Amino acid sequence: MVAIYAAREALERKIIRNRQTGFTRNFVPILNLKKHRIKPKLLKIIHLDMDESKPMDRLICGDAGFGKTEVAIRSAFRAVMDGKQVAVLVPTTISSGTNIIRLFCRRFRDFPVRCGSIESLLKSVTEQRKLWKS
Repeated sequence: MVAIYAAREALERKIIRNRQTGFTRNFVPILNLKKHRIKPKLLKIIHLDMDESKPMDRLICGDAGFGKTEVAIRSAFRAVMDGKQVAVLVPTTISSGTNIIRLFCRRFRDFPVRCGSIESLLKSVTEQRKLWKS
């Protein structure tokens, strides 16, 4: 494991730029940070990580309703607006995974973003490959 982390430290990636566009201005105000009890400092730390050329390695833990999904959505939005592809891993519990995917897709539907899920239990291999290639 030490060798893996040493190799990661030597890697560099492209910075995920915070492109302030009309899309960004329309996307961010959709949800109020205070309503979801997200600490603005947490979002700032995540975005500072995205500004670095080193691979990110951050785990966000918290009780239900503390805005972990909202932080993931806003961070994913920043990445896709910079031309990156985003993959979100969700729990294997079918209902929670499906609800998170629906929330992501609902939040992104008014923006030039393609959103979908690759669910091994609910989609055929052909459907999964088609979505992955798009």
